[in-house]
Amino acid sequence: QTVHDMLKKMAGKKNMQLWFVRHGESHNNAILKAAGGLGTILYPIKHDADPYLTEKGREIAQRNGQLVKAAKINFDLILSSVMVRTMQTAYHMFITTGVADKIYLAPFISETPMSFSGIKLKENIPLPRLQ
Repeated sequence: QTVHDMLKKMAGKKNMQLWFVRHGESHNNAILKAAGGLGTILYPIKHDADPYLTEKGREIAQRNGQLVKAAKINFDLILSSVMVRTMQTAYHMFITTGVADKIYLAPFISETPMSFSGIKLKENIPLPRLQ
């Protein structure tokens, strides 16, 4: 089944709950935290357009997944954007912990472009990937 099929199936459900999970710490997050704030200066040089999670980001995602599993929370559908950090977060939180056995990639979920005073600075669109 495609993500669109699953969403159509879910559309008729009553009392639907939506959970939103922010991605774990990414390489870019670590740059910004680096060197007591100096990371902000380094960010334009060292940032990655589609960063991976750091080890800390993977560990926290897995720990959160273990908490979800311990609470016996079940999900009918898990979606992830196609950004590397969000796919990794979903994998470590839901798959490695056994909370879910499938994650649907949803290319229509994305960040908004970075801008300053209405001027678009950078398009935050994921790198092309095979589905």
